[in-house]
Amino acid sequence: MVDKIEVGRALSRAMALELLTRIRKGAGDRGEPPVLAVVRSSGDAAASYAASREKAAREAGIRIVSRGLPEGGGAAAAGRFLRELSADPGIGAVLIETPLDAGIEETALRSALDPAKDAEGLSPANYGRLFSARRWREVEEGAFPVPPTALSIAALARACGVELKGLSALVVGRSNSVGKPAAHLLSLLDATVTLAHSKTRDLPLLCSRAELLVACVGKPECIKAAWVKKGAVVIDAGVHAAGGRLVGDVEASAADRAAFMTPVPGGVGPLTTAHLLNNVLMLARGRGGAFA
Repeated sequence: MVDKIEVGRALSRAMALELLTRIRKGAGDRGEPPVLAVVRSSGDAAASYAASREKAAREAGIRIVSRGLPEGGGAAAAGRFLRELSADPGIGAVLIETPLDAGIEETALRSALDPAKDAEGLSPANYGRLFSARRWREVEEGAFPVPPTALSIAALARACGVELKGLSALVVGRSNSVGKPAAHLLSLLDATVTLAHSKTRDLPLLCSRAELLVACVGKPECIKAAWVKKGAVVIDAGVHAAGGRLVGDVEASAADRAAFMTPVPGGVGPLTTAHLLNNVLMLARGRGGAFA
């Protein structure tokens, strides 16, 4: 099991390092560094991910600033704040950190964000562009930001040595930020994709038939090792604190059955950070000026 986990970790780290090196080259010697504004409500974000994101940004030559949503103003004040932030020429891109406070609707908040500053590709305009794409080439051309975790899943699937054309792929999780876009990206790579979720009937049976299993349910170890098809590729996008350790959505012992499995932590996460920062640089270039 250790060998497969280490192979997954090494692949993710190598891909993230390559991407961060390109970002550093693009951000260097081009005037002021791009600025990513991280918008937070009073809810607690994942501290470990925030710390690793900020470290990677510093190394890549991207500056992160924190901006808190107005307290007590509700959805209207939050929307105004996002529109003002979008109009700030000193801000290159914006990330909206979830969960949000009660009374603030995520879709409405993302609608208030200028698509040209949408670091996660989750504003309605950018999301629509992604789902309008009919070929992987449209994603590769980088004309619009793509949700970073979903893109990381597709990138890992491409890099792990399996032929995706016609492959039976199962994505377990239907979130707008990960599950749905991951399923679409895999379909652009010609995999035959089923999108499932925590309420899917016969989920163990579906898992046992999947040659590529993507887990993004958001529940610790909810996919059991015994469900995994022998020789399958497993990409685990979950991360949870449980019993003093970090675990994914898939039982770690599933690596005994899988041909390839990403580790938790150190698998999808580092690549997600790299793709997020790449979106920031891409958006900065798209507006011209020092990064054109």
